[in-house]
Amino acid sequence: MRSEHLDETIRPYQRKKFLVEYRFQRSFLGFTVGIAVTSILIFFSAIRYFFWEFEKRGTQLGLSRDHIFYRFIADERLQMDLIVVISSILIVAVVFIYGLILSNHVAGPIFRLKTYLQKYLSGGRVEQLRFRKKDYFQDVAFLITAGLNHAAGKGKPSLRIVKKKSKTPKKSRLKRSA
Repeated sequence: MRSEHLDETIRPYQRKKFLVEYRFQRSFLGFTVGIAVTSILIFFSAIRYFFWEFEKRGTQLGLSRDHIFYRFIADERLQMDLIVVISSILIVAVVFIYGLILSNHVAGPIFRLKTYLQKYLSGGRVEQLRFRKKDYFQDVAFLITAGLNHAAGKGKPSLRIVKKKSKTPKKSRLKRSA
């Protein structure tokens, strides 16, 4: 049987709100989508330049504007433009979704930390601060809890850095030493 307090601490992990820190996430998404659109425009310009060079070669060869060569280039340019537009829409959609997920793994812990500290400052009972499993800044949650416990006079926490065995050797997390 769960107490009401435990239900309150579990609910934030079950939320489905993707924009929790609207200003940060909006600028993050704008930046990532902006990079994608800039890259797409550079590739589109390169493709246009490629076809322009072909037309220039036809002119240098003395071909008339109604020659089949120019019709072929126009057809190929149209097909390539269609491919670029469809690819661009897919790229922007993927970058937007990935950016939203990534920004949520950064903004989620900040949102959780804000609500945790607001509850603490309003005199509410707080448990250990925890973030979702895939969120960044896992060590910050432990440090905040340890710092607040220390400030409340519950003893000085003894911290040591324990390297986590994973594929990336630079990751570490903090644990209390016994």
